Amino acid sequence: FKQAIESDAKAIVPICEGRTFIAGADITEFGGAMKGASLPDVQAIMENSPKPVVAAIHGTALGGGLEVALCAHYRVAVPSARLG
Repeated sequence: FKQAIESDAKAIVPICEGRTFIAGADITEFGGAMKGASLPDVQAIMENSPKPVVAAIHGTALGGGLEVALCAHYRVAVPSARLG
């Protein structure tokens, strides 16, 4: 996000590869050291972005994934998307 904000991009569109947008926490990370930015840090960057952030949702957006989608300024979803 920081690179996108500093670039000449007009907007930021988070998309995900695979069958889901973000389907919640990665349980393989439970009990271990955190990797990368925390979810609240990413959410703050998204919410405070000077550029519009548009979440492109497909498959499922669950738990933290739904939180990420809700932090975007706008959301678009395929008709089959599931949110929870």
